[in-house]
Amino acid sequence: PKNTEVQLCLLKDWITLSRTRWDENIVRELVSEEDIPLVLATKLCSHAVNDMLGWHYNKNGIFSVKSAYWLATHLPDSHAIETPSSNAILNKAIWNLDTAPKISHFLWKTISRSLPTGEALRRRHIISTSLCLRCCQQEETANHLFFGCMYAQQAWRALGLVDHRLFDSSMALDSKLETLLTTPTLLASPNNLQQVIWMLWRLWKSRNSLVFQRKTIHWPALVRYAIGDAMEYIKSKEACQV
Repeated sequence: PKNTEVQLCLLKDWITLSRTRWDENIVRELVSEEDIPLVLATKLCSHAVNDMLGWHYNKNGIFSVKSAYWLATHLPDSHAIETPSSNAILNKAIWNLDTAPKISHFLWKTISRSLPTGEALRRRHIISTSLCLRCCQQEETANHLFFGCMYAQQAWRALGLVDHRLFDSSMALDSKLETLLTTPTLLASPNNLQQVIWMLWRLWKSRNSLVFQRKTIHWPALVRYAIGDAMEYIKSKEACQV
C-alpha cells in the first residue's frame, strides 16, 4: 500500500457493494502504482454468493473419508498405519471355515486390525488409555486380549485344546490364529474346532460386557458358553441336513 498507516485489510472494503468487481478508486488510492494492474486484473466471482466452508484436500472442496485418511497418513507426526494381514493361508482358512457368517467376519476383522480394541482406539485418538480392563497390566491389543491376558489363558487351559505356545507374547497374532485354524488334530474333530472358534468369539463378547456394561463373566462360565455355542451350531447344521 501507498500509506503503511492505513489499516484497511479486509477484502470486502476493496470491492463494490455488489461484490462482483473491484472498487477502482480505493485500489488506486491505496495500492502502489506498479501493483494496481495486478489487483484489478484479479478476477472476482461474477455473482455474489455467501461464504462457505471448504475442505482443502479435495478438488471439489467437499469432505470425504478417503481424503481424511490420506491426510491422516501424511501428517508429519502421524504414526504408521498397521496394514491388514497378507497371510494368504490364514485368510483362506477363515473364509473356508464351516461356521456362522458372523464368526468368519469377526475373524476377518481380527486379522484386518479393525477390531476396536483399546490399542486400536488409542491409535485413532478415540481414547487416551489402552490398558486392558481385565488385568490392568498390559495394553489391550488383540494378541493380549485373546491369548496374553491371564483371563484368556485360564479359559484356554480349561478348554484343553490348544498348544500353550500360543501364550508366548513374542508370537504374532496371525501366527497364533493360523496355528489354531490349521492344526490337523483340530481339523479332524469338527466339535473341537468349533469350540476353539466360539471361544475366540466369547472372549470378545466377554470383553465388551466388561467395557460397556461393567459386567464380569468369570472364565469357567465363559468356557461353558463357548462349548454350548459350538454344540448349538453343530446341532443346527445337522438339523438342516436332515
